[in-house]
Amino acid sequence: GFNFNLFCFSKKTIWENMEENFIIPLHKEDIEISSSGNFYVQNITEITKLSHDEIDEIISDLQLKLEQNDVLEFCVDHECFDLLYSITREFELLSSATKQKYVEI
Repeated sequence: GFNFNLFCFSKKTIWENMEENFIIPLHKEDIEISSSGNFYVQNITEITKLSHDEIDEIISDLQLKLEQNDVLEFCVDHECFDLLYSITREFELLSSATKQKYVEI
């Protein structure tokens, strides 16, 4: 994969304190595979098993967390990143209203 230059961000200390390397994978599925020392999706939420209301609630919670935290910290937090990834993975199955709400994040 392509090793993303994490130090180009102004919040350099966040990346310096990460215990994992963030590598942009060549194939989207590769981010789901545990690799020694590399950032990966630890928990995939089965979005297709949730109701539209539950998905909307998750998106609202993510929006609130994003507003309350630094965007870089938000993105490297596994709980947030993994949920964003899970929703993105099933994006085409979302309702139009839910897609719009998600895109606004």
